[in-house]
Amino acid sequence: MEKLSGPLPVRLTNDYLFRALLQADEETLKALVAALLHMQVADVTEIEITNPIVLGETIDDKEYHLDISTVLNGEKNVNLEMQVLKKDNWIERSMLYAFRSFDSLSHGEDYMDAEGVIQISFTDFTLFRDAPEFYSTFKLINEKDINQIYSEKIRISNINLTRIDLATEEDRKYKIDRWAKLFKAESWEEVKMLAEKKPEMEKAVSSIWQLSEEEKIKEQIRRRTANEHYHQRLMDKYKRMEERAEEVEREIEEANRVIEEINRKTEEANRKTEEANRKTEEANRKTEEFVKEAEAQRLRAELAEARIKELEELLESQAGNKA
Repeated sequence: MEKLSGPLPVRLTNDYLFRALLQADEETLKALVAALLHMQVADVTEIEITNPIVLGETIDDKEYHLDISTVLNGEKNVNLEMQVLKKDNWIERSMLYAFRSFDSLSHGEDYMDAEGVIQISFTDFTLFRDAPEFYSTFKLINEKDINQIYSEKIRISNINLTRIDLATEEDRKYKIDRWAKLFKAESWEEVKMLAEKKPEMEKAVSSIWQLSEEEKIKEQIRRRTANEHYHQRLMDKYKRMEERAEEVEREIEEANRVIEEINRKTEEANRKTEEANRKTEEANRKTEEFVKEAEAQRLRAELAEARIKELEELLESQAGNKA
């Protein structure tokens, strides 16, 4: 163990290694659960994994649901889940895990005998971007009075492995931040430093090393890693498609905006053209009226001139008669 150095073959965020470690090492399981529930390890008198697997055997993805389901001290269900990929349905999925565990009564049993469920997830992403936390817990409460709890029997907690920096004093008191760092560790040096003088973590490190040396388990870890990478690529591809779709939608909105602006300017130009045509028609009408008036004045002038000529001729005729 002391000679181990260099990068870890795989991090504990690998769900198969996470499950294998907690199933193979009861001391580590007890220590982790005690820390998460703010208990002393000595108070964890009994813990039973209710969904064990045969370590080293292939697990059908269709059956690969909750990582670790346990019964603590014979009375409380404690579920542990490692989730690295950020899936849109994760909140609903974690709720389903909790409610399925709560729905454990047999026919004829009293509803009061339903055992409480604590669903604890380790996620490598932030659930709520606007309110990041390291260790958050959610319960059923009265929306008008957050201090009025509907039931203490269902609790859903989340440990954000990307925000260990937000660990509270209480989180550090129970070394929850140290466990999170252990899960995120990338080298043997980092792992051994975290476990130094911490017996419960030293045992975990020893178990990690033993598991990582078993060929069958290594093969399953590789399978799970490959599966995670495959799903990550699919999610990345889907995300790129979504981003492209959003970009196309923005481009369409911009094109529509430009078209609306062109239509507005066209309508404005048409309005101005109509106004110019109206003014032209008005000018033409006035011109026609002016021409008609000028023609009328010309005719009146010709008529007046003819009349004057007639009068002149009449006067000349009268003057000749007198002579």
